[in-house]
Amino acid sequence: MPFWKTLINEGLPREPLLGFGFMRIDYKEYFQGNNTYPGKMTYNTFMQVLMNLGLIGLVIVLMQFILTLRGILRENAEKKLMLLCLLIPLLINSFTEFGIFGESNYGILFYQLILMIYLL
Repeated sequence: MPFWKTLINEGLPREPLLGFGFMRIDYKEYFQGNNTYPGKMTYNTFMQVLMNLGLIGLVIVLMQFILTLRGILRENAEKKLMLLCLLIPLLINSFTEFGIFGESNYGILFYQLILMIYLL
């Protein structure tokens, strides 16, 4: 949490609209604030998108998430339950890691496979 706070307070003001670019959270390879350790990733998908693509990219990702959730909620009850069960581990993983797009993050796919087997 202190790392994310420092990213927002020190890193985001330097590139607020378009961010630092793909898979970058600073101009250098690592970001190090005044009171934080050096880090290459944020380990939070939404924070990573904010630093990579800026506020514009974060708005696009949030709109995509809202439209996905809206589409899921419009399905029939059985399909809605299955899709929400698949979305929950993905969302939890997005807040604690770098989503399914991390370097080698297959854990979330394992949980989704177990849920699909259970629900089908």
